Amino acid sequence: LVWSKLKLVEVSTEGGGSRSGIVVGKIDDPKLAGRIWTFVKSVHSFKEQAATGALDSPAFKQQVEEFDRYSKEFSGKKRGSRGGRFEYLTYHGDIVQKLYDERTSRLASGERVFNSTLIDLFVKRDGVLSEVYEVKTAVGRQTLYTAIGQLVTHAANGRHNVTKVLVLPAAENIPNDLDRAISSLGIALRRFRLEKTGRDWTVELD
Repeated sequence: LVWSKLKLVEVSTEGGGSRSGIVVGKIDDPKLAGRIWTFVKSVHSFKEQAATGALDSPAFKQQVEEFDRYSKEFSGKKRGSRGGRFEYLTYHGDIVQKLYDERTSRLASGERVFNSTLIDLFVKRDGVLSEVYEVKTAVGRQTLYTAIGQLVTHAANGRHNVTKVLVLPAAENIPNDLDRAISSLGIALRRFRLEKTGRDWTVELD
């Protein structure tokens, strides 16, 4: 999970219970075969890196430690997703990975990028939280209430002027009052969209 940036969600089991799982794709989605193939390649790449010791670096070990530390604080269940939101959810890991790649490409001295079960992406500068990112796959009112709360809460764990970034789908409009609230709270807004390249779909950030 640390390496892939994939997100665990609560899924229903055949017996009526629930368990945590990784969303790969929607059964009736024409892109399902491509999503499965992308997931398989990702797992293969991870196994190769693990076998060759490429993940034994101090930097990656610190990412794992940060992930584990936040994971122990996690509680509660996530609600299921349907329709278009579900489709976006299958790309959640791709979106976070895109953000991760973009942010790590411009690291300043003393900065490191992490993810956890609680925070989609965050940056620490000299060991102190400096940036938090939250990715949401829809812009419903309750979803945005949650996103705003998460960003404000997690930002409070840093010092002054922690950068807060909310990442939303480009094709969906934000209700006016929530748009004003996001702006007044100093939350920066980024948009993502899915672009078709040949047979594959990729995530692009605005």
